Amino acid sequence: MVSGSMISCGSHSNYDRLYKTCGRLGCAAETAVTMACSARVALHRYPSRYPLSSWIYKSELEAQPEFSKFKDWCSSLKLYCGKKVGRPDKDNQLYCGSVKVGIAIYSWPPPHNTLAVTPSGVELSNSFFEDYPRNDPTRFLVRCYVVRGLKLEPKDNSINPYIVISCGKKKIEDRKKYVTQSSNPIFGRSYEFRCMIPDDYRLKVSVYDFDGASNDELIGSTVIDLEDRVYTKHKARVGLPMEYRNNGPVPWRDSKKPSAILDELCRKNHLKPPEFPDSSSVIVNGVVYRDEIEYEIQGSVSEELEKKENVCLSLLHNWHTLPVCGYSLVPEHVETRSLYLNPDQPGLETGKLQMWVDIYDLQSTKAPPPAVTFEDTVSTEYELRVHFDKIDDGPDTEARTPLPIAVYIKAWLGGYQENMQTTDNLHRDPTGILLLDWNMVFNFYYDHKKNEMTVENKTFGRLDDFKMVPVLYIQVFNTYNDFCPLGELTLDISRMPYPVSDAKQCELEQVDGRKLFLFSKSRPVCGWWPLQGTDVEKKLYFLAGRLQMSVCVVALETHEPGFLGSLSGTICKEVQIYKRLPTKWYIIPLLLLIAVYIFCNVYPHYAKCLINKWVK
Repeated sequence: MVSGSMISCGSHSNYDRLYKTCGRLGCAAETAVTMACSARVALHRYPSRYPLSSWIYKSELEAQPEFSKFKDWCSSLKLYCGKKVGRPDKDNQLYCGSVKVGIAIYSWPPPHNTLAVTPSGVELSNSFFEDYPRNDPTRFLVRCYVVRGLKLEPKDNSINPYIVISCGKKKIEDRKKYVTQSSNPIFGRSYEFRCMIPDDYRLKVSVYDFDGASNDELIGSTVIDLEDRVYTKHKARVGLPMEYRNNGPVPWRDSKKPSAILDELCRKNHLKPPEFPDSSSVIVNGVVYRDEIEYEIQGSVSEELEKKENVCLSLLHNWHTLPVCGYSLVPEHVETRSLYLNPDQPGLETGKLQMWVDIYDLQSTKAPPPAVTFEDTVSTEYELRVHFDKIDDGPDTEARTPLPIAVYIKAWLGGYQENMQTTDNLHRDPTGILLLDWNMVFNFYYDHKKNEMTVENKTFGRLDDFKMVPVLYIQVFNTYNDFCPLGELTLDISRMPYPVSDAKQCELEQVDGRKLFLFSKSRPVCGWWPLQGTDVEKKLYFLAGRLQMSVCVVALETHEPGFLGSLSGTICKEVQIYKRLPTKWYIIPLLLLIAVYIFCNVYPHYAKCLINKWVK
């Protein structure tokens, strides 16, 4: 590609609109607004007490109509090796590159007693491209921020996307930071590199599908022309935030302050430098622009300077309202770019990518500010410890059948049943109560901000992480007929209903509507929860039983790992172990004596009958 060619042609009348807009203005835009020298303009912007916001464009930044595709400084012309035949497949084979040129066609000389100028105020006698930027080789710092992907389409059933950045000879592969099993992944990654423009003008952002057993496959790519963003008049290097701040969570991230940017725009458009009668107003070309926001805090020098910068920033956001020399400037934004298998020949879209790019001139006297840091979501490793104590029968109804002699329990965390745990067969005691005395422990990672837990699953060639809501599922089955569960219980451990202390008060709809955040409890929660049964034929729910258990969540950083199974003396120390129902010490020996007595009296007679039958 060849770039930087500027062509100016005369003796043509197709550019007469140049005179209509600025040819008869005299001396640029300064004369055009002399009628408004005493005017006052109220600037509108978001007040500082409101949260900061960015523009989220639904397509590429260069596709926005107010930015003229960033082709205001030059246009890109495709070069073909031969004559085009009109068929896209054949013409694509003839394509060999592109050239960036700037072309201006206007009639010359101008009419008598007329001073012809360009839209920026340069006399046409000095050339139309007198004030155009020079594209000499310059070093730039590029920061690429990738927020998330949307509707990524993999070639197989699984998708583990990650980002690959390339610019010139530089390539960054972020393969270790792939996102597991998500077609709408949240990357939250930033990449920084240096480049030489116009040599390294092409930034390519690709999304690959991670595969531990075979080669990674390309999902899609998008290409950004960095040179257009550097030299456009719309200031696309760094977007303008809605507010200027020296510090805070989102400080100013441009190397130039708003006042310096405003002064530079005035010089480029041949306007007088801005004047500041006070910290809340600015005068540009004789027009007073005042910030409409009233500040409640007064006093310090730093606050007055911030007011001044915010007034300049407000005028920059409203720069398109200025006559003749006004145009839109790029705000702080997030653009949505389409992904294609071949960006040079777009066909079927394979997804979208939300991102933005900041560009800094390394030859500037001011160093680039620190990069924007995405706040990593910190997941803490927890252990859910559950102790099942006993089960009580529910009230007698037509739909409910009494609980059997022996049952067993299945429990798992989240919708991922690979971590399911099962108890042994548990029988009733001599008094007829189902005593369980069983422990279960589930390990997981929990993110408090997203209210998501992460469960690891090791499969062949990869380690997948499943993110889901922290929900505990419990099912009670009949040991001799496990076709369907006798009762079920579902508990969201982030907003779990309070249990009741009395089994008779335990119903399907608890009277107490409060919710319990189990992660904030230092002690186990003990009580009765209802087991819900389902009548498939009548399509109704009923109380199948009542489950007494203890539940607690502990962080493994501060606690010892728990124990599984029926270990009454050595299980989780934080979980309270209920003692079995008290029985008298003489009951078991008495039952044993009765059994021996029956055996001694019945067995001789039974043995005598067998012998007589055998002899006959």
